[in-house]
Amino acid sequence: MGKKYFRPGNKTNHDIQTIHGFCRAGKMHPLYRVWLNIKNRCYNVKFGKGNEIYLNKKITVCDEWINSASNFINWGLANGWEMGLCIDRIDSSKGYTPDNCQFITVAENARKVHRDNPGYQTGINNARSKLTEENVKEIKRLIAKGLRNPEISVLFSVKPGAISQIRCGTNWKHVT
Repeated sequence: MGKKYFRPGNKTNHDIQTIHGFCRAGKMHPLYRVWLNIKNRCYNVKFGKGNEIYLNKKITVCDEWINSASNFINWGLANGWEMGLCIDRIDSSKGYTPDNCQFITVAENARKVHRDNPGYQTGINNARSKLTEENVKEIKRLIAKGLRNPEISVLFSVKPGAISQIRCGTNWKHVT
């Protein structure tokens, strides 16, 4: 019967989800989750790391979508949404509106973040980085000694992937 695009919803949201018709037997359409996430990103202070950018820039959701999952989901289905694509604001200084949104791949979105935000950097220019330049110098010294990524990551309380990016020169390449 094809892919299952629905995920179990909780009981408190079930009645709300079934109103718009994109929920069956307590499972929600993936675009419903996207709709919830963009609303949370823009308005929920407790949503998680990173949404302070949306709150500070006062990024909003248009009137057409803010209270209508149906309008958003119908727009998404008519405008190229497929599983694996993510929503993107064409002009990152503007809010979520039908004329400012599109669906792109995760890889395209990652490239766009760096292209559209020249100040968005990894390493020292990333305010949320757990590492300092001195840490990175020490990590590079430990890499040269032959230590493995998981061993080094434990010492600096970061994920092994962060060490891998330093090892490959993806991040912190300016530190020698």
